[in-house]
Amino acid sequence: MLSASLVVVSVFAAVVIIVLLIQSRRERDSFAVERAMLGAAVETARHSAENAGRARSDFLAVMSHEIRTPLAGIIGVAGLLAELPAGTPMGETERHYVATIVQSGEHLLQLVNDILDFARLDAGRLQLEETAFDIRSVVRSAAELMTAEARRKGLMLEVTFADDVPVRAGGDPARLRQVLLNLVGNAVKFTETGTVRIDVRRLAGEARDARLAFSVSDTGIGISPDGLAQLFDEFVQADSSISRRFGGSGLGLAISRQLVAKMGGEISVESKVGEGSVFRFDVRLRARRASDRASGTAADRVATPALPEPTAPKRIL
Repeated sequence: MLSASLVVVSVFAAVVIIVLLIQSRRERDSFAVERAMLGAAVETARHSAENAGRARSDFLAVMSHEIRTPLAGIIGVAGLLAELPAGTPMGETERHYVATIVQSGEHLLQLVNDILDFARLDAGRLQLEETAFDIRSVVRSAAELMTAEARRKGLMLEVTFADDVPVRAGGDPARLRQVLLNLVGNAVKFTETGTVRIDVRRLAGEARDARLAFSVSDTGIGISPDGLAQLFDEFVQADSSISRRFGGSGLGLAISRQLVAKMGGEISVESKVGEGSVFRFDVRLRARRASDRASGTAADRVATPALPEPTAPKRIL
């Protein structure tokens, strides 16, 4: 009997030891897996931090050049004007000096505004306004600001509105204009021949909301698939050669993406190298009176004076 009891105890002890060994092995394997996963996560975080650091370093390098260039223009040309004898009349050369100062100052101001806007968005301190505004006036004003540059390059700049686009809506007109101006400015900048076109239409939505869809298309240089993948990232331009050739902070599209998101929409792009690009975004605005509807023609066209006037019905902005 004693012998049988010892056998049972021995078997039970052996089973317990085996179970403990199996559990220990599982815990060790689980710990190894968790350690490997933690190591992979740490490595991914390290790479992300390094990439973000490189992007910011590249951004600062570009900004130091971009800010230095207009400052040099302002200081240099202002120095030339300061050396003119008292009472010297403004001739063609002097007018060119003044125009250079103005252009350099405007470029510098845009860079500073981009940096400040990005800082506010990044810190969550940028608040949208809520005011009633004329949608067509906002879109036209963005187009008008680029008309001179489009005319200089011989481009056709067109603006069209669908019939159901309301005249007035509630929202932040300044931020909507900022997004449009950024997209239209890029389109004109990167297009040498052809057309830049702004289209506005209304999307289906709740009665109290006016969901509007905007598109800005061009026949410019286009964007490569690799460039599209990171186009809306901060401190990034589609191609480093773009910054050298055309300038810019690389923040405009990143700011536009965040502003569109704050206005309840999304932004996207389609592009083919050598054929052009189409940027699309939508925003949610507060609908106003139902009587505030478009009347007359559904299309407004900006025909730059350097080109023949179109034969279709039009209103010059």
